[in-house]
Amino acid sequence: MITEKQKIIRMKSIGSSDAPAILGVDRWRSSYDLWLQKTGQVPPTEENNAMRLGTVLEAPLLALAGERLGLRVVRPSSSYIGHLPIFRANIDGMIGEARRGADLVEVKTTGITEGWGAEMTDEIPEAVKVQVSFQMACSSSALAYVACLSGSHGLAFKIYRLPFDAEFSEYVMSECAKWWELHIVKKIPPVGRANIDLLKQIRRTDTVAQLPQNLFEAEAEAKAKLKIAEAEHASAQSELVTALGTNKRGECGAHSVTVTEVQTERFDRKAFAAEHAELEKIFVVPSVYNRIDVRKKKESNQ
Repeated sequence: MITEKQKIIRMKSIGSSDAPAILGVDRWRSSYDLWLQKTGQVPPTEENNAMRLGTVLEAPLLALAGERLGLRVVRPSSSYIGHLPIFRANIDGMIGEARRGADLVEVKTTGITEGWGAEMTDEIPEAVKVQVSFQMACSSSALAYVACLSGSHGLAFKIYRLPFDAEFSEYVMSECAKWWELHIVKKIPPVGRANIDLLKQIRRTDTVAQLPQNLFEAEAEAKAKLKIAEAEHASAQSELVTALGTNKRGECGAHSVTVTEVQTERFDRKAFAAEHAELEKIFVVPSVYNRIDVRKKKESNQ
């Protein structure tokens, strides 16, 4: 589990979970996303349900991994620093004792089975390989076990074995060092784009930037295509449900369509305010968020 102190340190260093984004193999974060976070332009990532679940399950899964391996697994109390002070790895578990050079254990919980191969092999997703290779480089470990709990089609717990690969590890650490020097030290933004939800969180100044025309044209073209696609989808869905007639369910081979009645409860704020005006003022909390509004200026008549 990452402490608040470790979160602060992470802002000033590269951790093992940052390495996949730097190398472009992280499905959740881009290099640009990471740059925005490291430079403090967006707030730190808030823990979501999946992250919280992974944190809660870490200790019991480490214990289960030790049981499966027939080895004692302990949890390190501090980070391991690599050959550069900016490299820091927080290790989930280590075999025997928490010391530099001990074999390590990395715990993963996922609903995605893609990239995971046969148990006790090194057939793991590229992002995990990069992360664990970073950890081994920082902790001088010769071997890593990856204990993975997956839940795509029922729960499965498998352990994978990844020996230290000096050449691959050197490549990972070299790319991370170059990224830090170029984008953090020299403050040059990475090439590429960021997650749109992350971009909305940037702290902005009340100024006007002059942007390339082609960016506006590309956004307008994509928006037009989306509108057409949404209309085509609505039409196709209407045709499908029309064919369903009065039936609740229809199917063909592996495909099916079901019309389900959904009941929801909605809080009537207007009615509550009319009956309890003073209470409404007390309990309504203002919320602030950034909205993206792309427009084309109206042409003036000359």
